[in-house]
Amino acid sequence: MNKKILHAFLLTVSTNICFGFGKKMPSQENSSTLASSSESAPITDFSSISEIAVRSSCAGISWKGRGKAPIGYIEGMALVYEKNFCDLKARRAPQVAMAAPIGPASKDAIAYLGLNSDSEKVRMRNLFTLLIGLGMRESSGQYCEGTDASASGGASRPSNEIEAGLFQSSYNSVPQNSERRNIYLKYKQDGTKCFKSTFAVGVKCKASMLQSYGTGEGRTFQEITKDCPAFATEHAALNLRVLRAHYGPVNRREVQVMSACSKMLEQIEAKASCN
Repeated sequence: MNKKILHAFLLTVSTNICFGFGKKMPSQENSSTLASSSESAPITDFSSISEIAVRSSCAGISWKGRGKAPIGYIEGMALVYEKNFCDLKARRAPQVAMAAPIGPASKDAIAYLGLNSDSEKVRMRNLFTLLIGLGMRESSGQYCEGTDASASGGASRPSNEIEAGLFQSSYNSVPQNSERRNIYLKYKQDGTKCFKSTFAVGVKCKASMLQSYGTGEGRTFQEITKDCPAFATEHAALNLRVLRAHYGPVNRREVQVMSACSKMLEQIEAKASCN
């Protein structure tokens, strides 16, 4: 199918069912559903994954206080999920950490929101379902979103505290000797697999959004996070498993976890080209 037609095609009727927090998401594997990477396993069939995304009920959701997602956001998240799903099957360390067994609710968003499962694959799917909702809450699905000017201290804060990108993450969530550090260094060195052109569809980046602040690694992190949505997603995925307090919408239980998006991800698993 022609790429432009895919981008233009949106499902107008959707079943937008939001799971209640503390409840488990049903799946074929018994309970819940949900998924980051230093190298990706080969992916060869982007067009079919894109078609699943743009035709999905997830693409038609009107998110609370945000409206519909840019179609590039839904398609981009679908492609990043395929990459990470394949990396999990290949036993890449970052993805294995994303889909790790449940942790303490004080640190693990999956535990905090009741999205656990005994299945590694389902935990990965649940994690990315949560990420799709979080990105809409934090940035309305705009990959180039700048810092939150309303935050205490605004842009005058130290650069490692200034949030940026889809999930409004900051450099102070990149500890030494961690998978988060590893993927940061990987994407800092090689930003060729970011899916930026996909995430950009339907998004207009204002000059104020592209502005980065401060100096050093904190500023570099802001730039990479906005320029490479694949990195922003993988970093946030790892954060959610060990540092859920970094994300206010999660802590306040404002993020929507939508069954339509979980179903889309499950369809991607069946279609994923993992070699």
